[in-house]
Amino acid sequence: MVSNTRPQVLYFTGPRCGICKAMSPFIHETADRYGDEVDLVEVDVAADGTLAAQYSIRGVPTLIAVKDGDIVDRAVGARTPHQLSKFFADAAEGNAAQLLLTPVERVFRLGAAAAVAAIAVAASQPLLFPAAAGLGVFAFWDLLPKRSTRQTS
Repeated sequence: MVSNTRPQVLYFTGPRCGICKAMSPFIHETADRYGDEVDLVEVDVAADGTLAAQYSIRGVPTLIAVKDGDIVDRAVGARTPHQLSKFFADAAEGNAAQLLLTPVERVFRLGAAAAVAAIAVAASQPLLFPAAAGLGVFAFWDLLPKRSTRQTS
């Protein structure tokens, strides 16, 4: 199922996954646009648990870019059509996609951090400050350097 000749995007999905059902048309449309460069391999985790275990799938939807038998990138969760295009384009080149948050997503994450910090102050709960700090870091997580995701087997 997984070939070493062309770059591939493995799309792990589940039969009861609402996000998978919503994203599927966009993934297939994007795969059609990149069909000359990248192969799409759709994997139902309920039907093929072996491949899901081999790639350590913990949640669906999960996209994994594979080139020359090595994992070059992984994305878990919903993606916008623009992010999907970037993921497929980078998979064709064998590069890890740099999927950046939109400014709106970043503001929402920073707002959540500020809200938790405000609750910590108002309720005199210092144990909530680490949670606020974590949410603040999460707002910029996409900008931090990534460690290698190459699979050795």
